[in-house]
Amino acid sequence: MNCTYNENLYEHSFRTIDSHTMGEATRIIYDGFPELPGQTMMEKKEYLISHYDHYRKALMLEPRGHRDMFGALLTPPVHEEADYGVIFMDSGGCLNMCGHGSIGTASMLVETGMVDVSEPYTDVVLDAPSGLIRTRVKVQNGKAKQVSILNVPAFLYKENQTIDIQGYGMIQYDISFGGSFFALVDAEQIGIDITMENVDILSELGMLLLKKINETVPIKHPYLDITTVDLVEFYSHTDKPKADMKNCVIFGMAQADRSPCGTGTSAKMAALYAKGELALHTPFVYESVTGSLFTGEATKEVEVGDYRGIIPQITGSAYMTGMNTWLLDPEDPLELGFLLGTQKKAPKESDRSRIVRAAWQLFHEKGYDSTSVEDVVKLAGVTSEIFHRYFQEKDDLEYTLGDLFDRKYADLMVQINPRLSRYETLLYLNRELFHLIETEVPLPLVKHLYMADIDTKHNLLNKKRFYYSLIPQIIEEGQDKGEFRRSENARELADNYFSLERGIIYDWCVKDGKDSLVNKGQRLLQIFLKELLA
Repeated sequence: MNCTYNENLYEHSFRTIDSHTMGEATRIIYDGFPELPGQTMMEKKEYLISHYDHYRKALMLEPRGHRDMFGALLTPPVHEEADYGVIFMDSGGCLNMCGHGSIGTASMLVETGMVDVSEPYTDVVLDAPSGLIRTRVKVQNGKAKQVSILNVPAFLYKENQTIDIQGYGMIQYDISFGGSFFALVDAEQIGIDITMENVDILSELGMLLLKKINETVPIKHPYLDITTVDLVEFYSHTDKPKADMKNCVIFGMAQADRSPCGTGTSAKMAALYAKGELALHTPFVYESVTGSLFTGEATKEVEVGDYRGIIPQITGSAYMTGMNTWLLDPEDPLELGFLLGTQKKAPKESDRSRIVRAAWQLFHEKGYDSTSVEDVVKLAGVTSEIFHRYFQEKDDLEYTLGDLFDRKYADLMVQINPRLSRYETLLYLNRELFHLIETEVPLPLVKHLYMADIDTKHNLLNKKRFYYSLIPQIIEEGQDKGEFRRSENARELADNYFSLERGIIYDWCVKDGKDSLVNKGQRLLQIFLKELLA
């Protein structure tokens, strides 16, 4: 059967070869992409982002790709020594380096004859934004059997950092560079097993960590223009005899790497080496969440600015899965791609969150005065030692009402109907929160907290609360969709929203809770929100 198409009907076409490296996809774009000017590969990457990011989205997102798609764009190299330039990409943006993508790209170049091939080994040099990537491909009868990569210098950047994540409390992490900056998190410290069943939980937490780390921690590579942490690598022990540790790497738009991640393996080895836990020329076998393996080795020590680093080598295998021509139809309303299901499962509840939830349940059922620390510990299912890790005495729990509210918001955002408008979403959140206050929080405690001095209300007014980032985000989304006017910025409108909700609760307290908080909240909030409509 012969099948042809009229190229004149379509706006643009791309040719790709798809592969997977130990389970992780790489779509290698070798034809159809416009030329990228730039004196360095970093400049080429930045030009792509500013001028052709819509093509990245078209090839990575649905309907041609999916949330976990990964790509590699071939370009002419900048360095004379390199065979090809390469810019890595995923559903969320572009990356400076990728180990699994390098293995897939080198295998593809050998098996398609796009480089001169010799057996048993062919050296392929790739020019990436992070620097030259030297690969050695083991070739047998024209087939790429295995690829070893000499990665760019990797180093431990920051050690023993901590960050407070809603629902988890304080999480300790390191920041290590392996081609991109990684936040390395021990999954065992937060009680999450690295399994395929827990990938949604890890993805959600990983994105929370990325956002908060990049908001609060200054990042600067000693000599490359890299200023963000781009990936979170959860690691733990493994029961597999052939592996030393296992991991799950989260990146892009909540993507989870199916492979052990070459750059992630490099970053982890650099951290282990800096801590004296890995010697030079010692094999390090890393297992992925799917059970696939990479073998790493610290080949030599190097200096990276003021940091002691290593040159890592990563070895793995890739397999070609398809040859494709992708078309962009100007009449297609979804021409440039989309993603469904951006909301994942709520984060796993931490010990602190369980204590807070149990305390307020008991305050409602038994009353504050009749509730003891022992009651809270028993209902939360924690030990007294864990309780005192977060709280000195019962009175400390009185000031966690904001935590209870934020957990409610997190649960609601998972359950919410995605078809609701942003106007309807804000009304829904207010109705459910005020219902919680009216039915589950003792009125004397609400009065004490909302009618007390500012020091007593510090938890409720803490700008780091989830509430204070969620509401501006919803308003901004409404503005982006043309639902809300843009005469004021989202933060200013959100501040008015916050003041209105606090005022309604204060008035309800003054009147000793005699009127319906829910009804009054919905009535006044509708008046406020209708003024925002475009």
